[in-house]
Amino acid sequence: EGISQGLQYEQPARGLALGLVTATFAGPAAGREALPDLEMKPDPHGTLAQDRRTFWTTALFGGLAVGLSTGFGLSSQPGNGVEHGLEVGIVNTITVGLAFAFLRAAYGQFVLARWWLAMRGKLPWHLMTFLADAHETRGVLRQNGVRYQFRHDKLQQHLITKAWPERQETT
Repeated sequence: EGISQGLQYEQPARGLALGLVTATFAGPAAGREALPDLEMKPDPHGTLAQDRRTFWTTALFGGLAVGLSTGFGLSSQPGNGVEHGLEVGIVNTITVGLAFAFLRAAYGQFVLARWWLAMRGKLPWHLMTFLADAHETRGVLRQNGVRYQFRHDKLQQHLITKAWPERQETT
């Protein structure tokens, strides 16, 4: 009976502590969004760097908010232990943090697509360096705000026909 009374008095304090931990870390993550910086000159590299910061900030803070609150919450329950709380907390920190980051910024999808296409030989590994060289040195691309575009429509059409030749129907 003494143990159950002790748990009743501890629950509100534990809930308040977990709520404060969650709010402390979730606040910065929820406030981050991959919005353009109006003070910054439109630039593909700067925009990508800003999106990368948003991705990792939301991954870190969002993951810590969920990981710490579930880890502490589980480790303080009777029958669980600190080890169990750590295991669940770490797994939640990583999975929920990355899931939250993928929702808040495009950087994660960009990296996955770039790696996949580079492994298949469809893109260079250092894509942004390649694009900057094509723009600044070779003049093949022009910069339009935060995007690169082909300077010549004929080149674009030539590359499209080389990359995806017309399919021939076989009957």
